[in-house]
Amino acid sequence: MIIRRFSKFLVTKKSLEYSFDLTNCYTPVAQVKSLNIKSEYLLQRGTSTRFSRRGYFRNSFSTTDMVNSESSVKYLEIPDKSESDKKHYKTLLLSNGIRALLVSDPTPVPHCGLTSSSSSSSYDSTGDSCAEESSSTSSEDEESMSTSTTDNGESDSDLESEEGDEKLAACALLVDVGSFTEPTEYQGLAHFLEHMIFMGSEKYPAENAFDAHIKKCGGFDNAHTEFEETCFYFEVSEEHLDSSMDYFSALLKAPLMKKEAMTRERDSVESEFQQIVHDDEVRRDQLVAAYATPGYPHATFPWGNLKTLKDGISDDDLHAMLHEFQKRHYSAHRMCVCVQARLPIDELEQMVVKHFSGIPSNDLPGLDLSPYNYRDAFRKEFFEQVFFVKPVENICKLELTWVLPSMIKQYKTKPDQFISHLIGYEGEGSLCAYLRKRLWALELTAGIDESGFESNSIYSSFVIGIFLTDRGFQHLDEVLAASFAFIKLFAGCGPFKDAFTELQKIEATNFRFESQRPALDNVEKLAVKMKYYPPKDILTGTELYYEYNEDHIQDVVKHLNEFRFNIMITSQHKYEGITYDKKEKWFSTEYTTVKMPQKWRELWENSKPMPELFLPKPNRFISNDFRLHWEENGKPELPTAPKKILQTDICELWFRQDDKFLLPEAYMYFYFISPLLRKDPKNDALCALYERLVKFRLSEELYPATVAGLSYQFYTAEKGIILKVNGYNEKLHLLVGIITKAMVSMREHITEDQFNIFKTDQKKSYSIR
Repeated sequence: MIIRRFSKFLVTKKSLEYSFDLTNCYTPVAQVKSLNIKSEYLLQRGTSTRFSRRGYFRNSFSTTDMVNSESSVKYLEIPDKSESDKKHYKTLLLSNGIRALLVSDPTPVPHCGLTSSSSSSSYDSTGDSCAEESSSTSSEDEESMSTSTTDNGESDSDLESEEGDEKLAACALLVDVGSFTEPTEYQGLAHFLEHMIFMGSEKYPAENAFDAHIKKCGGFDNAHTEFEETCFYFEVSEEHLDSSMDYFSALLKAPLMKKEAMTRERDSVESEFQQIVHDDEVRRDQLVAAYATPGYPHATFPWGNLKTLKDGISDDDLHAMLHEFQKRHYSAHRMCVCVQARLPIDELEQMVVKHFSGIPSNDLPGLDLSPYNYRDAFRKEFFEQVFFVKPVENICKLELTWVLPSMIKQYKTKPDQFISHLIGYEGEGSLCAYLRKRLWALELTAGIDESGFESNSIYSSFVIGIFLTDRGFQHLDEVLAASFAFIKLFAGCGPFKDAFTELQKIEATNFRFESQRPALDNVEKLAVKMKYYPPKDILTGTELYYEYNEDHIQDVVKHLNEFRFNIMITSQHKYEGITYDKKEKWFSTEYTTVKMPQKWRELWENSKPMPELFLPKPNRFISNDFRLHWEENGKPELPTAPKKILQTDICELWFRQDDKFLLPEAYMYFYFISPLLRKDPKNDALCALYERLVKFRLSEELYPATVAGLSYQFYTAEKGIILKVNGYNEKLHLLVGIITKAMVSMREHITEDQFNIFKTDQKKSYSIR
């Protein structure tokens, strides 16, 4: 399948002496230790951990020399990790050029006979032992398993699949090729190849043998194609990891891709296309791609369908091109593999070397993207005309899109993400708060999307998206005027060091206490990061703001202050009588373009500062105290249940100190019980309206708290109103005080106009006219 959004940030690391080749991957040429591998692996002599930088650790592994006549392995730097991350890591460079990241989870394997560290290496590689396993884990199951919390403090929303017997091993392999590389006469070929790879191997010739094996073992597998890479991944229990790797690696060593399988897989590609044909975000990207400069790689239709893979193309030609593309680009030196399991790290190394060292390598470079200039990535019409687009869904959205140079090498300074934070801010002085007060918009996004279409090696698309209300659409000129004023505000500001340092601190704290992902999600993301980050920064690259660089920030600000951007308005409402007289080729998106109105050009040129718009003030919700009170108190024995510490005529209070998760966080739960709610339907409706008004009232004031790692929920329940707050201990009481004060002072902050708008909207939800 193709996915639109995937986390990707590319990097450089001069200090580690990495060379950058034409495949756009990092090839380690220094700071590695060449070791020979024995056929029988020795246990690792020891593992040490030393504190490297505040908030995360650097691992140092002492590894025994091992000999193998067939292959040699180079050991690269161990990634820096969060101090809350108890997993062990090892990075390898195999003899054929594959880069491998091994992740050993120290969580004990349940002694239930289903998974054990000793069974996996002795399992028959044919996988016959999993014949009795019946059910596969669907993607829906995968999502439904993500709700519980582990002993390491992993959040409810992240991990249920990581609990007990349900915690699985996972493997992901990335190939450094995607739709950017496919021939223009075979659009969708990279996606089609992703499907055909699964159609049997020389070792296991049955179609879908790998997929059938994974299902028999109770696991799950999938793949996705992006613009610059293709990623395959699967999860199974530890006892089946070895045999599953054998099936999987066979597909990369010698895939069959028989001609008779093409018809079924073309139909599968067509089916995936039909599933997303009404997705407005995908349709929007393809419309933008239609205005790419001819000859540029992003001027393509990456999904593919029967029209691009069948009409006018013979099966013989397609079959030949498929094999040619695979042999040219599916080379070991352009692959990264990541494996995570509750097994010793040396055992994982044995499996990886055994199964992946045999994948052939041709040492040929990938697509050279250096000749493509970001300034020429799109035709001039893209910047000179306004796009009016008819959506499928009932949305009303204004988008301003700037084309910036590729930001992927600036991962240490993250200037685009820093500016995205400031523009997308929703607190006092922000563009979002300004528009919300007037009920012109309720949501605003800003920045470079993680999809390969908006963030790649040629250019980056910086998009400000404003979701307009009906009233906002009617005041489109005023919305644009405020947006232009806010964007130009940055040109007169700086240096930005204080704001950068504040965000740097927040992100370092978040990384320090981050929740751990399920293994499948983790290996999928890490495999992509391995392509773009030096080994030391694989875990930290997307998370930390390493260093401040004013020049990088000012370069982004300079680009945003050029009158060289696209305006796109997506709405079911027609603006000033326009007609949708054009259709995009692949999705049949109805749209039209008009020359940039002179009044909007003048709004930009004559833009003046607005006193209500200013940069964020210092965030008073940032925590500095991360003490664990239970440890400071000598780790006393605690009862399993909460204890009642207060009771009055109107209130009772229960408390239990944490001695399990060991994080500097607190959870507070308040239930305001009242009989009024159930008295009659009118009271129920009033309570629902009150809930919405309180949240609207709080959205601006409490946004800085959410940035600083605090969160809250406020909603009506059967017997009254529930308030939940959680986050770092030190500043959590401020959150409670602000919310409870707002609950009793609504009349002072909500205008009659705002009240009437929310009342009308509430009536719509009850279908009252």
